[in-house]
Amino acid sequence: MKKLSIVLLASLLFLSCQSDEEQLIGIWDDNIHLSTKSVELGAQASSATITTKGEWWWIDAIKINEQIYQYYNSEEVNMEKGSYKIVEEAFTFERKNNTTMIISLPENTSGKTIKMDITLEAGNYFDYVSITQVAQ
Repeated sequence: MKKLSIVLLASLLFLSCQSDEEQLIGIWDDNIHLSTKSVELGAQASSATITTKGEWWWIDAIKINEQIYQYYNSEEVNMEKGSYKIVEEAFTFERKNNTTMIISLPENTSGKTIKMDITLEAGNYFDYVSITQVAQ
């Protein structure tokens, strides 16, 4: 009887841990609805306009080559505003309004392809836009 109680208790603990883990994952359905997830730009200075159907999203991170930029909870950018602009040497990200973003890259004179990933978040849903800028 004692062994049965231990097995039952262990099973309950395992199931409760599993339920908690599933709740933490909490993957939501797509509530951003990007117009595209991939953009290729030429080597010259250029920009891409991407739209969303969802209005409630923010930038989780921007990665360009191996450099990662994070702005959530930053004093530099208020992600709760409907529009804002992030200006870095390597790129400019503008949230024009709740459903439009414009990503601009300067001329690529590095001789290497530039790879940029913008991760967006809306609640517990994450999506990304991948931008490739070819080398000159």
